[in-house]
This record gives sequence, C-alpha cells and structure tokens, in this order.
Amino acid sequence: MTLGEIKCAVCHSDKIYLKYSKEQIDAKLDLLGCRNCGLSFLAPESEQVSEENKYWDNAKQVKIYSEEQIEENFKKDFLRKLGLVRSFFREKGRLLDVGCGTGQFLNIAKGEGWDVYGLDISEGVSCIAKEKYGIRVFVGKPETFESYGIAFDCVTLWDVIEHIKDPLLSLKAVHSHMKDEGLLVIRTPSESALIRKKIRFLAGLGIMSFLKYVYYTPHYFYFQKKTLRLLLEQAGFKVEKVMLENTDVDFAKSKIDAHYKTKEKLLAKFILPVMNFLSNIFGMQNKLVVIARKI
Repeated sequence: MTLGEIKCAVCHSDKIYLKYSKEQIDAKLDLLGCRNCGLSFLAPESEQVSEENKYWDNAKQVKIYSEEQIEENFKKDFLRKLGLVRSFFREKGRLLDVGCGTGQFLNIAKGEGWDVYGLDISEGVSCIAKEKYGIRVFVGKPETFESYGIAFDCVTLWDVIEHIKDPLLSLKAVHSHMKDEGLLVIRTPSESALIRKKIRFLAGLGIMSFLKYVYYTPHYFYFQKKTLRLLLEQAGFKVEKVMLENTDVDFAKSKIDAHYKTKEKLLAKFILPVMNFLSNIFGMQNKLVVIARKI
C-alpha cells in the first residue's frame, strides 16, 4: 500500500507523510503522520504479520502484571481512578473493562461494589482473570463482542486504544454496548509528552537510537488531546474532562527490567525519574486520560 492510498483513521485525510522509516525506529512498520490533524500512527500491516493479539504472548509481560508490588501499585492507582469515575457517575453500576488483561482493575472495582465484566483479545490472560478473581471475562474485540443485551454504565480502556488497529470501529462498538449517558474512560500514551518531544528533537539532530523506545509495535496509534477528542466525537461521545499523568515509576522500572538490555536499563532508570519531575513541572506528562459520555 502506497502513502497515497492511506487515509488518517481520525480525520480521514489523505495528507499522509512518512515520519520515520521502520529502520529509524527499529520496528516492523514505518511511522506515518497526518498533516491535517497531527495523528501519528504505524503504517497498515497485513493480517499475515498482525501483532495486535501478541501483547500477552510474552511470558515476561504476564509476570510483570502478576508481581505483588505491581498489583499493590495498581490498587492505589485504580482506587484513585474509581474515585474519579464516581465524581462523574454517582451510582456504582455495571462496568466493562476493555483490554482487561489479568483483571486487577476489575477485581478492585468489584471490591468497591461495581458489577464488573471484562473483555480481552487474549484467551490466556482472560483465564487468569477468571480463575484468580472469579470475574466474568469475554474473549474478543468490542466489534465482535456479544453482550447478550447487557448495557454498561461505564466502560474503561486503560492503555488499550493505542493497541487497536481500527480504533473508530472499536469505539463505535463500545458506544453500542453502553447505556445512554454512560461514561467512557480512556488512558493512553500522550504524543505531546516531554520525553517524546526530547527524543524527536534528538532525532532531528540525527540521533535516532532512542526512537525505538517510544514508537513500536503493537502500539499502532499515538494520540494528542486534539486527535483523541476528534476520534471520540466521531464515535458518538462528548469529552467531559482531559487530564495528564505520569506512569507509576515502580511499574515503569519493572517493564524496563523485562524488556531492556543491561546498558539500556541503567540509562532508562536514570532518565525516568528526571523526566517525570520535569514533565510534572511543565505539564507534559506521558499519559493522556480522557473522560467522555455517550450522547
């Protein structure tokens, strides 16, 4: 597929350009950009080489999410997120977590009185969520999900939307499974984060070696406030609140230990707290959190 044949998944413009080649980002696919809305995304791939459902194939990945300390960090984080949801949704209703993984968030929500359901593309981690926490988990994507007439008061996607190859299709499907005025909560990496801007600056100077840490499969899309808002509006949602936050440092270090080489680990662990500190000062944190309502 040539650049002229590709349209932006958010604004549908054909003004697509090559941002970085796959060699520059050390990936299987080129990174493209949309001149119209500013979306960054990986070039389309064939089904034969699809990486979309391979996230949980890595045993190290599963181990990270199963660690006791990480689970404790998640608990604090998700209790805070549930408090945020309650500020927009007074009653504890029926909640669906899309991309629920091993089920930590749903377990915490259940303990807080929510009627919880999970949806994940991976059958392996869905079984972990079922067996460990006794949670009702369905295997599949939002667009193939059969909810059997169940309508949800709240749907969450924690670090999931960037993994979905057709985000508009999936969000429209999520919309169809929600009650009127239902709440949608999305968290995803922010393309406007300080760390990304610094790495792109270095790339402009010819130092490309850091690009692979922020642009990689299976992250297909890289959103800013503008592009995520536009996407949600097209799917039938009204954005009510947009926030920025940083990834928990302990969790980030666990990911670094699992996926980085020895020399890279030392550098990343040194840079991480420094960038978190600076991004908090300048309001350029690495995570974008959006709360929207079905209209």
